[in-house]
Parts: sequence; structure tokens; C-alpha cells
Amino acid sequence: MKIKIKKLILKLCFAFMLALPCQAAIKMPWLFDDHMVVQQRMEIPIWGDSDPGSAITISFAGESQRARAGADGRWMVRFSPLTASAVPKKMTITSSNGGQQEVVEINDILVGEVWLAAGQSNMWYPLKSCTNGKESAAAAGNPHIRLLNRTPNAYPSPGAWKEKTLALCTVEKFYSGTWAGDSPESAPPFSAVAYWFGQKLYQELNVPIGLINVAVGGTTTEAYTSRDGLLSHPLLRPIAEGDRPWYDNEDVAEWPRVRAKDNLSGWLANPGPPMPRHPFEPTFLFECAIQPLVPMAFAGVIWYQGESNATDARNAVPVAKAKVRAGIESMILDWRGKWQREFPFYYVQLPGMGRPWELFREVQLESLDIPNTGMAVTIDLGDPRDVHPRNKQPVGERLALSALAKTYGHDIIHSGPLYAGMLKLEGSKLHLLFEHSGKGLTTADKKPPRGFEIAAADGRYYPADAELKDNSVVLSSTTVKAPVMARYAWAPFPDCNVVNSAGLPMSPFRTNNAL
Repeated sequence: MKIKIKKLILKLCFAFMLALPCQAAIKMPWLFDDHMVVQQRMEIPIWGDSDPGSAITISFAGESQRARAGADGRWMVRFSPLTASAVPKKMTITSSNGGQQEVVEINDILVGEVWLAAGQSNMWYPLKSCTNGKESAAAAGNPHIRLLNRTPNAYPSPGAWKEKTLALCTVEKFYSGTWAGDSPESAPPFSAVAYWFGQKLYQELNVPIGLINVAVGGTTTEAYTSRDGLLSHPLLRPIAEGDRPWYDNEDVAEWPRVRAKDNLSGWLANPGPPMPRHPFEPTFLFECAIQPLVPMAFAGVIWYQGESNATDARNAVPVAKAKVRAGIESMILDWRGKWQREFPFYYVQLPGMGRPWELFREVQLESLDIPNTGMAVTIDLGDPRDVHPRNKQPVGERLALSALAKTYGHDIIHSGPLYAGMLKLEGSKLHLLFEHSGKGLTTADKKPPRGFEIAAADGRYYPADAELKDNSVVLSSTTVKAPVMARYAWAPFPDCNVVNSAGLPMSPFRTNNAL
């Protein structure tokens, strides 16, 4: 009797399941939403999720594509490249499965140039808090500029996180934010650097601009790098290997570990599974912000980061140059490997501040040998005591100069002067050569050049008199009779004033970097 009842129950359950309608639910990634911009002149990948086996039809810009959702529900199509257009377009996604159908529409799509902004707090820093930011936000309203501000829901400010904040620190819940038009409502909280970068691009290109901001304060290169990317370099491999909690791993940057322990202090006092995640955790931001974008079509990346990787927790001891370089290069190559494309990567050299960032700025200068990169020099825009200098408009615009020249082919001066080599050593004088001098080197304040030092073989540096000659500098000092090396702006917050004919500042450098 019991066996017959069990068989009857199974038959009823099976009949009930057969009677249920097949679903065709569509789930689109956060990248795809009303008011978005898609990249011009590249194939346009569109992807999403539906029920396994669903038939997918996507219509966009006069073209239709079909796909079948796989066993995991995933599907992807690629649309033909389009030219820039400010005429809003609609995308229709239809999913059909067993007679059931769902339709999703994405409206007000423009075609233009899409850029990804990432880094730490100086990229995250909102327009409303910057010099001229409130005025720029009040004047916002360009219908051809679109902003996707991915806002961190668990911001790593000082103090212990409560349980509700810990619960938000997952790949699925860490960020929120959707596309919005440029407006007095959307502009104020957006990245000031990215906003002014986009404004400059639009001014020069006159095509729609889409900006995606995923920056989070205090974050490191290792947080933005995949596990594979960390394992690919011997200096970074210990970050991804071993059983130690990442916040006790001395191979991870020190200051972020200290802050993370502060945020996680409540859990650490009474730990239990699972261990909470944190934006400073190696690979976390890659999983939250970068991996979900693959294989998005986009023009390039702008990056402002380094403060957390430059020194120890006391901001006193510089991190070894080799490790800093490994972190920067491995992250860039990691991202490019995921896209299988050597996209542009333009970054901000750290400005002057009362912290020993000289070696980090030197690594950033040397990282220009990574193909398709560019650097905005900002040594003149820092604050001796504030890690968040407020004058962000020139930062964004200098990044835009790199993009305009190197990505879009404009014939402009896009960089500050960069040391190119020693022309000759003539008795007590050093002759140095510079690139990106424009029509000649000059000074920002029209006063004699400041910031140069020279040294003899003993390595003791003394202030040098400098004579600017077109794209070269002649250095001398009555104290140094036989100089063999020179440096410029080599201090935490240097007093320096040399610029090119476009007013862009000379990058700090030294001719002998063996120290």
C-alpha cells in the first residue's frame, strides 16, 4: 500500500511539473541599460542570461542576431561595427522557450566612444567636492554624454563595519548604479577626473561619450588583478598562494591590510565562516568590476591610483620599485589578456605631497615603455598635506590629451616634458635632452627654472643653475665641479616650475636611478 501511494505521489508531481509553463526569463548584465553608449567602429558584443535552451533574438540598429542559451543559460551575439551617432536607438531582446516568450527593450542608446575609469579615491573623488565642480555640475546637461557610476555599497572608510555592510561586500552586491544622462543630478557624485576627461573628449571629437566609473578609495593594483594575473609574476605569486588570510599576508600592500582589519574588526573579534570579503582583498575588484565587463567593446582605460601601493602603512618607507612595477604591469597585461586586445591605458602620475612618492613616480615614468600607455604629469597639482587635491579639472583634461593624440591621432602636445637622455658632459656642465618640449621649454611662473640638482660621483646632490635651450637644459653649480648625474623635482612635495610650450609640467626624473 505504501509503495502504491509513493508511486501516485511521484506521478502527480511529474504531471504538475509538466503542467508548469516553460520560462524564458531574460537577465541582462548591469552594463546594458537605458541611456548607454556602445563603442563605435568595433564589433559590439551583447550578452546575457536566459533559461537553458531558450531561443534568443536581438534586434539593434537595423540588424538582427540569433543565439541559443547554453546549459548554463548564457548567450552572446556580436553586432557589426557602427559609426558614431547621436540619434537614440533601441535594442530589443526576445527569449522564447516552450511557447513562452519574454521581451526586454533597452532604449536611448547612443553610439560613440566608451571609456573605463578605475583606480582609488582620487579617481573616485566626486565632481561636487572639487574646485569648480559645483559650477560644472550645475551646468551639466549635454545629451551626448552618458555616465555609468558604479557606486561601492561598502566604502572602506575608517571604523568597524556592521553586519549589514559586511553583507554588501560580495561580488553581486558590492556595486550599484545604472547609466544616466549628463545632468545636474547625475554629475555631482560622478568621478571628477573622468567627468572632465569626457567633457574634453566631447569638445574635440563631437561624438557621444560614455564613461564607466568603477573606482574605489584606497584600493590596490592587486585588488584589480585576477588570480591568474597575480600568479603570472614571481613577485606577485605569494599574494595569491598560501593559506594565510590575505590581510595577514605581508606580500599584500601594508596600508590596505591595516584599514581592512579595522573594517573587519567586529568579525575578527568573533570570527566564523564564511570569512567576509573586502574591496582591498586581492582579486576582489577584478571579480566585481572588470570581469563582468568582458568582452565589452570600449576605447580604453583611464587610471588614477598608486597611493596605497607606494609606501608602507605609516606612509614613510617606499615599496620596492620592482614590486611596484610588477603590480602595474601585471594588472595591465591581465586586463588586456582577458580582452585579447592591447587597448589604450592612460594613467596619472602621482602629484606632489608630503609623502615619499619619488620612487613610485619614477616607476610610473618608466612604465611608459609598456605599449600603448600614456601618463598625465600632475606634479604641479598636489597639496603638501592633503592626499586628495581638489583641482581635478586639469588632471582629466591632461588624460584627455593623451587620448586625443595617441588614440584619435590629433596633432597636439599631449605630455609634459620627459627626460630623454644626456646630450653631453662638458666640464662642469651637464646638457640634458627632453621629449615633448613643444616649441621649447619655459617656466610656468616666468621665473628662473627651479627644481634641478646635480651631483658628482659621490652621489651628493646640490641645487643647480639651469639654462633652458629649446628642448634641452644646461645644468651647472659652483659647488659641483665635475657633475655626472642630475635629477629634477626629486622630493615629496618639490618646488619646481619647468613646463613645455603647452604649459604641461616636466615629469620628475633622475639620470642615475641606481639608488
